[in-house]
Amino acid sequence: VDFFNIGIDGLFTASIAQNAQREAIAQSQLANGLDYYSAGQYDQAITTFRRVIALAPTSSTAIQAYDYTARSHLKQGDSTAAIDAYKKAIRIDPQQADLYIALGTLYISLDRVDEARQAYEVAVQIDGGAANRFYLGQAYLAAGRYSDAEQEFRRVRELTPSKHSGDFGLGQVYAKQGKISEAIKAFERAITLKPDFWDGYAELAYTLADSGELDEA
Repeated sequence: VDFFNIGIDGLFTASIAQNAQREAIAQSQLANGLDYYSAGQYDQAITTFRRVIALAPTSSTAIQAYDYTARSHLKQGDSTAAIDAYKKAIRIDPQQADLYIALGTLYISLDRVDEARQAYEVAVQIDGGAANRFYLGQAYLAAGRYSDAEQEFRRVRELTPSKHSGDFGLGQVYAKQGKISEAIKAFERAITLKPDFWDGYAELAYTLADSGELDEA
């Protein structure tokens, strides 16, 4: 009888059982943290999310905890701590595009455009879907890289031809470049695809006003 192997197998089984138990407790704590977050009790939420991370530091549950830790810090006005939380989540799973989108959007809100662009570019490398490309296009637009922005918005329109986002982005690019007639056509296409798209109407009105068509605006 190979007692050594029997002992190793027993330890392995016990380790699996222990990890499963810790994950179950972590999920329970995550639910508690989300309750605190929903109630606006952000200090308690952050404390609870830290317990989750300590229990299952490399799990998808920990990623969720970091995500809501970041959101809690943002509710408290602490963007530095929020950025740190998203970076820690990314270290657990560098292939989760949504984390880069969240981080990029936070950078955009802080007017840290270049860092936002970098985050969005990684997201697009992981998942080149229309939504991620729209975010990247907006970052290029904010950086004044109009050719790159136009390329991304055209790709958005190709990927989702029945949706308004691509045309809306193109309208923004053309308006920034002073291509008024092209901007107006793009905004009108966006509104046709989504008749209740109020931002589209607003951008169209601004563009018409810039062109001197005040009554139309």
